[in-house]
Amino acid sequence: MGVTILKHSEFERKPLPIVETVVTQQLILLPLYFFLPFWLTIVSLVIAAVVLRAELKGEFTINRWLKVALTLVAFILVFVSFRKISGRDGGVGLISLMYAFKSLEIKKPRDVNVILSLGFFILLAGFLFSQSPMIVVYQVIPIMMILHVLVMLNSVHNVHLKFIDSRSIKFERIKPHVKYIFLALPIMFVFFVFFPRLGGPLWSMPGMKSAVSGVSDTMMPGEISDLQLSDEIAFRVKFNTTADNQSSLVNKSNMYWRVMTMNHFDGVGWSRRNVKIISNPNHQLPEEAKVSYEITLEATNQKHLVALDRPLSKVRIGNLYEDYSVVSAFKIYDRIRYSATSSPTLTLDQIITPEQQDFFTRLPAEGNEKTKEWAQNTRQLYESDAAFIQSILAKINKEEYFYSLSPPTLDEDLVDSFWFDYKIGFCEHYASTLVFIARAAGIPARVVVGYQGGDKNPLADYWIVRYADAHAWTEIWLQGRGWVRVDPTSAIAAHRVEEVLRSDFSFRDSLFEDIEFVDIDNLSAFKQMTYWFDNLNSQWNDWVLGYNRNMQRKFFSSWGLSGFNQTQLIVIMIIAVMFFTLLSGFNKFANRDKRTPIAKAFNLVCKNLASKNIVAYDAAIGPEHLRQLLINRKAHYYRHGGKPNSAYDAIIDSIEQYIKLRYSKNSPSDDQEAINKLIRQMKKATSRLSRLTE
Repeated sequence: MGVTILKHSEFERKPLPIVETVVTQQLILLPLYFFLPFWLTIVSLVIAAVVLRAELKGEFTINRWLKVALTLVAFILVFVSFRKISGRDGGVGLISLMYAFKSLEIKKPRDVNVILSLGFFILLAGFLFSQSPMIVVYQVIPIMMILHVLVMLNSVHNVHLKFIDSRSIKFERIKPHVKYIFLALPIMFVFFVFFPRLGGPLWSMPGMKSAVSGVSDTMMPGEISDLQLSDEIAFRVKFNTTADNQSSLVNKSNMYWRVMTMNHFDGVGWSRRNVKIISNPNHQLPEEAKVSYEITLEATNQKHLVALDRPLSKVRIGNLYEDYSVVSAFKIYDRIRYSATSSPTLTLDQIITPEQQDFFTRLPAEGNEKTKEWAQNTRQLYESDAAFIQSILAKINKEEYFYSLSPPTLDEDLVDSFWFDYKIGFCEHYASTLVFIARAAGIPARVVVGYQGGDKNPLADYWIVRYADAHAWTEIWLQGRGWVRVDPTSAIAAHRVEEVLRSDFSFRDSLFEDIEFVDIDNLSAFKQMTYWFDNLNSQWNDWVLGYNRNMQRKFFSSWGLSGFNQTQLIVIMIIAVMFFTLLSGFNKFANRDKRTPIAKAFNLVCKNLASKNIVAYDAAIGPEHLRQLLINRKAHYYRHGGKPNSAYDAIIDSIEQYIKLRYSKNSPSDDQEAINKLIRQMKKATSRLSRLTE
């Protein structure tokens, strides 16, 4: 359908699509509401409500000084919330608030244009918080709305077409936007594949260090239990070994993910000291004793990497240390992926030096005297260190020791208070206490922190480990056996585990009972969908967000482009973009005239009227506009003494029939006989045009 031609002054006075603009603005801001303070969301929604109410009630004006005051208040609120107005959180918060305030200034088409154009940039801010596939899919909606409102703003469909059912034109208005997006997809793909990869993450800026931090360099009471409150994903792991080899070496109950060891106790917490890099680890192990895997680690803001206990060598981005932890040279501020190899049955340090013996039995000179005395006296009752350690596990199992996410606040002597008085705690309490007791008895011991267990995604071949799986255990050095993993938490009787941990989170399922692999047929629909979405996220991370220089190089090599440098690749990219652009342009040119016969007949009427100087022809002229022009011309003809002429009535009648047949909701648009009849009527009316000039 055509549009009415307006002069510039008339165009400026036409109603603005304010409601549509405000709705589009809120759709643009919606993803940010999940990451910014709640008060900012409320302020933005209140502004939108004020603008919509003003549109319904009449003209809304706001004093210039009030705008200045609101702007200053916005700066103050953002600064109070974020302690700065720069960086990711503060900067995006301020920009979002200013963008919301912009709707108060809508007076002219230019103001709407500014809001819509800025919307494309505001949409990009969402990727600073999340790059999940769902936010990408969602952003198609505000983009479509921006294009739709831009078309409304620059057309006059809404002025003279009130008699047309909106349902009949809804798809026709959206169809071009969908077409433009699909035309842009090949160009987007070319840019994604060929554009040189940056050395660091694309969506990064100061202030983007707000990820869950994982385990830290120290272990203080309550730190790991705080992590248990987060169900966010810590990392995903895919095993590269055969199923038989994996099942023989690794299962959920012994799947311990090592992060670091703690070897120094100051009376309150544990820390890591005096650990050196292993320059050339030499482990002569058969292949069946090794497990290779690939880890996709989420941002931790720490240098420590995760490896299956016990790693055999350094990884691409980190070094292996003598406590068999893997540490990166830089902090992990973005998702990374690396490969590693471990041997869970590896024997560590069968022989230690006297200096190491002294270091791993060292305790503060004062404090926790009761536990020290108990450990020394009890050790004398057993023939070996192993028997002594086993007796402690038996004591935990048989006596009233409880496992709780919310243990009570301990007294100054933490170990004494836990071991003899409260007897309730989390994994770090049990691990810390066991190491303290072993050292007090002269047995080398250290705390190990990391993760335990994980969930296998039954829809894909990888495991999911969450922060909720954070765990602490111990390693006890035994003569002839080296460092032996001892997990005191697993000794707790199942009936003394806090109910909320068992029923709600299953954090330590693999420690208290045997868990088999997940059967997808036995899962609820919600759980299956959860696994499906996680698999989607994993694939998105691997193939889109993880498309770095190495992956780009491998992709080019598979297509025989490994010999091209970056300059040549950019040239190829430009040529490909030009090809798709010319192809779409040629397609548009080749299909420039796909009008129906009835539309062609109407166009012929317009051209003939113009050739007779009756109306000025324009390709954008619409039938309703043309009908009104002819009615005005007919009235002008009779006012100036024109003789009665039925040709005017015939032309006007044929145009009215055309409007009814093509646009009315009750029109017989599929009645070919009616269409052919109207075409004949329009041709006949056209043949009588000469009588209009007589």
